[in-house]
Amino acid sequence: MRRSGMRNHRRRHCPLRFRLEPRWLKCPSPPRESLFPLALPARLLAPARAMAAHRAWRSAWHAPKPALFRVGVRAVTIATAFAARPVVFLAGDGADLESRRKSEIHTGFLENRHRINHGSFAGRDTFGEKSSSDGGNDLVCFFVTTDTVGTHGDGRSRAEAVATTWAAEPSNRSRVYYFVDEQTPPYHLPSSITPDRVIQTIGTDYDHLPDRTRVQLLTINTKQLKDSCNWFALVDDDTYVNTDSVVAKASRMDATKLHYMGAIYNYNNGSNQWAPFVHGDFKMFSRAAVPLVAEAVAKCDEWGSGMEDVEIAKCFAKLDMINQLPPETFGDSVHDNERGKRPTTLQQAFDISKKSSKSLKCLDFLHKLLPEDMHTFSEEVSKSPACATASSSLIHLSS
Repeated sequence: MRRSGMRNHRRRHCPLRFRLEPRWLKCPSPPRESLFPLALPARLLAPARAMAAHRAWRSAWHAPKPALFRVGVRAVTIATAFAARPVVFLAGDGADLESRRKSEIHTGFLENRHRINHGSFAGRDTFGEKSSSDGGNDLVCFFVTTDTVGTHGDGRSRAEAVATTWAAEPSNRSRVYYFVDEQTPPYHLPSSITPDRVIQTIGTDYDHLPDRTRVQLLTINTKQLKDSCNWFALVDDDTYVNTDSVVAKASRMDATKLHYMGAIYNYNNGSNQWAPFVHGDFKMFSRAAVPLVAEAVAKCDEWGSGMEDVEIAKCFAKLDMINQLPPETFGDSVHDNERGKRPTTLQQAFDISKKSSKSLKCLDFLHKLLPEDMHTFSEEVSKSPACATASSSLIHLSS
C-alpha cells in the first residue's frame, strides 16, 4: 500500500528525472494521510505518522551538504561537508553567510582545516562584527597571533597577558581577534575571549613563520571583515598596543587608500642594497590594501624561513608592488628584538617617557614584552596622564 502510493504520487507530481531519487531529497512527499488506510482509528494513525515524520527529519539531518569557500583568489570546494544542521554555508568576497538558525555559531572550513568562527549580531549573520548602524564600519581590528598548542614555552602566558591587559578594554572603536594554532577546542585562552573572536590557523615554529603569516593574510580577506573593519592590524602576542592612540591616529587617515604601516626596518635585498620592510610585531593594512595583499601572497609560491616580515617585503618586490604599496611608518613604538636574552623594552619605555617628559600613553606599541613586563607596563599606563601633545615628538627606539 505504502510503496504503491509513493509510486503513484511520483508519477503524478514529480518530473521524470526525480522519480528515482530518494523521496526526501528532491521531490516532496505525498501527504502523510495517503500513506495509511483511512479506516484506521485516529489513535493508531498518530504514532505511525509521528514515526514517519521522524524518519524523514533524521534523513535530512544526516544528509551530505555541499559547501563552497573562497579565500582571496583561490577557491576550495568541499563536496561532502557534513553539517550539524541541514544548512549550506557560503562565504567569501561575493557571498553572505546563510544559515537556518541566526543565533548559532557557525564554523567554516578554509584551507587545510583552518577555520573561522562566524557569529550573529542583531539577528544578522556576521563575522563577529557590528553592523554599520552600530558604528562597526570604522573599526580598527586587531588580530593577535597566539601560540597555545604546546605546553613548552610561554605561549599560553603571553595570550593571557594580552587578554588581561591592553585587549581587556580596548578602544570602543576597535575589536580584538585571536589567531589560535590549536586544531580543536577547547582552546587554551582566557574565558573572557568569546568564540566569535577566535580564528583558527596553523601551528608552526620560528623557521616556518612565513607559512602561517601567509595563511593569516588570506584569512582576513573576507567580505564580512572588510564590511566591518577599516584597518587590519596583525599583532604578535608579545606586543603591547595602545588601542586608543592607534585608533585616534588611524581615524585621521583614509582606509580607502592603500596603506601598509608599522615600524620600518631594512633588509639586504641580495643586491647589496637595503630595502625597507614593516616589522612583523605590528603591521597594519588599510581595508583597500587587504585584497591586494591576499592576492599577492597567493601568487608568491616561494617563501623562505624565519623572518616572515622580510618574506612579505620580498614577495611585494617580486611582484613590483613596492611603489603601489610602500612600507610606511606608523605611530611611536619601542623595540628590543634581540633573541636569547631578556628584552629591555620595558625599561626603554620608561626612560623615553622620562627623557621626553611625555606620558606613557603617548606610545602606540611596544615589542617585545615578557608576560610579567606586559602586566607591569599596563599598570603604569593606567596611572599615567593622558597624552597632552602629539606623540610624534617621542624618540623612536629600535634594536
